[in-house]
Parts: sequence; C-alpha cells; structure tokens
Amino acid sequence: MCPAERNNGPSVVRRVSALLAAFRPDEVAVGVNELARRTGIPKASVSRLVAELVEEGLLERSGGRVGLGLRLFELGERASRRRSMREVALPFLADLRAATGQTVHLAVLDGAEVVYVEILRGRDGPWLPSGVGGRLPAHATGVGKAL
Repeated sequence: MCPAERNNGPSVVRRVSALLAAFRPDEVAVGVNELARRTGIPKASVSRLVAELVEEGLLERSGGRVGLGLRLFELGERASRRRSMREVALPFLADLRAATGQTVHLAVLDGAEVVYVEILRGRDGPWLPSGVGGRLPAHATGVGKAL
C-alpha cells in the first residue's frame, strides 16, 4: 500500500471514536473481534488501538474482552456543559417529578438525536428505553419532539 492510499482512510481520532461508540449501554465488556465487526475497522488495527487505549486507562481488560475504563468516566465528568446544566436543572427536575409523580428527563438535542443528561424515574412510571448518556432519535421521543 502506498502512503497516499494509507492516508485516505479514517483518521485515528475517528477510529477511536468509532471504537468507543461501539459499546452498547447494557454491555460491560466486548471482544476485539466484535469491536472490529461493529466498526468495520480491521482486527489488527482494533487490537493495536485497544492496547493503547488500555494503557491510557480509557479501556480496561476483563479476560479476553475490554470495557470502558475509569479514565473515560473521569473525563466525562469534566464535561462542564453537561455538569453545570445538570446541577442547575436538578432541583427543578425534582420538583417536577414530585408534582407529577412521573419520570422526568433532561436532554439536549444533538443533530437528529437527543442525548439524555439526567433522568429522575417516577415511582410507578413505566419502563422507558432512555438512559443517562444514551441517545435516541429525536422524532421517536417525547423530549425530542418537545425540543
């Protein structure tokens, strides 16, 4: 492969982003083969990137599988937009939940999707597919329609 062909693929940042996004909300750990399948990145590249991400603490090994690491959580907590918005809104969300007894969501619009920043579940509310940090299509959610 010539250098020009090597530079036509996605950047390292895009590949790392794809790897991190490949983890589903309900998963604790995933195998390298599955990450390669989900992202379309060659297995050798996934293995190399995973090894470096483990060294940096962004991923953690669990047997032959990897999961999101503590360092990634630390960095996420520093995301000031989410944190300050959440801190300001939390008392109002709690009041709304107390007044209605229903589940209350705080979300931001990101393109055609909503990203959930905080969720206060109602006592007897139905199960909802939303989760903090999760994304759903805006057209398919009440909060997305409101935004």
